[in-house]
Amino acid sequence: MKQKEYIGFGSINNLKGILSKYNPRNIFLVTGGASYSISGAQKAIEPYLSSYNVTHFSGFEVNPK
Repeated sequence: MKQKEYIGFGSINNLKGILSKYNPRNIFLVTGGASYSISGAQKAIEPYLSSYNVTHFSGFEVNPK
């Protein structure tokens, strides 16, 4: 699958169509720590992800070893 980016205001509205098209079994969601919630992204994205097996990673460190 070729990578495709959706960038800009309202681009999150493409998520439902993308999920319908590819029908993934598992989703690996990589986000920042608090920014995911504070930005409103969590509230916007999670309704689309409720029927999928989602692994959420946000455990980044400053200057990881």
